[in-house]
Amino acid sequence: MDKNLTSKPDKKVVDMENTNPQDDIKISTFVKSMQTGVRIPTDLDYKKAQGDHLVEKH
Repeated sequence: MDKNLTSKPDKKVVDMENTNPQDDIKISTFVKSMQTGVRIPTDLDYKKAQGDHLVEKH
């Protein structure tokens, strides 16, 4: 057998379930002040919403 297939990987494996990516990210107070609290739906059809807005506008 090839040595590479039977040996353990050299890279450290990180358990992603036990890590919180937000712990590593530092957000400045300026950026936090720009939060609006508006939540955008994940299934938003932005093209339809934009088209509706333009029709309503004109």
